[in-house]
Amino acid sequence: MDTKLKNKYKYFLIFIISICFFGISLISAFDIKNNRSFIRKEPYFNSHFFKGELLEYFDSLKTLTDETYKNNKDAENESERKNLDIYEGAKNQADSKESLRYYIKDRDSGKIYTNIKDLKNIEDYIKNNSSYVEIFPKDNRGDELQTIDNWFQKIIFRGKLFL
Repeated sequence: MDTKLKNKYKYFLIFIISICFFGISLISAFDIKNNRSFIRKEPYFNSHFFKGELLEYFDSLKTLTDETYKNNKDAENESERKNLDIYEGAKNQADSKESLRYYIKDRDSGKIYTNIKDLKNIEDYIKNNSSYVEIFPKDNRGDELQTIDNWFQKIIFRGKLFL
């Protein structure tokens, strides 16, 4: 008699467990469908947070490449020294993020702005040392980085920001 009592609840227990597994599977499927952006290959690099950090970093780079720095080398009055201090602050901020690298080239003069030491070939450096690259200017970007593109096109620079 004991064996019949055990078998009586066995199928009911299997039925309840299978309903629970089906429910968990259904919830997981909806969650994956709704949060597809987190599963993509490069979710961080396409996120608004990362684009915002690039924009913030770019503000420092824009100050670095500003033409006023050339005139402020020999700063004599206080306002020129303030501009030099702004430049030095921007340089320190740009160099403080060691993971972000920049390579900006003035197409007219050939002057290069970079935070890479002992650079021989930029393409080899990027291929060997980076996991993500943004090239500027880029046609038809249409995202948060459009302001950076506009600046590069206006100033006639070419550049790369990479990790």
